[in-house]
Amino acid sequence: MWVNPSADQNKGALLFDYEHTLMGNFFVRHDMSDDPGAFRLVFYGGNDWKSARPVSLRPNQWQHFSIVLGDKYLYYYLNTHQIDSIALPPAPE
Repeated sequence: MWVNPSADQNKGALLFDYEHTLMGNFFVRHDMSDDPGAFRLVFYGGNDWKSARPVSLRPNQWQHFSIVLGDKYLYYYLNTHQIDSIALPPAPE
């Protein structure tokens, strides 16, 4: 997705939210720091919360942010460069 955060971005602002009934939820939100461009990918499945390291989006500039769901990992990218990944729990049978 293409994003263009403002220089006065609200702390905790939600950029993306996806709910998968079998796997869990993942979302990208502002990481609550003083950096208006700091966003992080978070995964919640069952009682398991996992968070990837934050990425700093440049205010008032268009950037491409993508999330890729693999078999064992959730990957996220900024402008085609991988930022981090989150290990997923085993799939339910």
